[in-house]
Amino acid sequence: MKRRWPHWLKLHIGSMGTSYIVMLTAFYVDNGKSLPFWKDLPAITYWTVPTIVGLPLLIWALLRHRLARQSA
Repeated sequence: MKRRWPHWLKLHIGSMGTSYIVMLTAFYVDNGKSLPFWKDLPAITYWTVPTIVGLPLLIWALLRHRLARQSA
């Protein structure tokens, strides 16, 4: 296995999680007005819901994942 810098896994998990949240936000902002459930919600919802749902999952992954705890 290649030698990696300390905390590389936490950086990787954080970066991947953040990019997924940003991708979902962009999708809902662009397509929310034409989706069945989302079209009835206010526009601010398209911006906030992916972060509200994704951020706790990202924090959970950083704190609880077995490999992320080992890389500390």
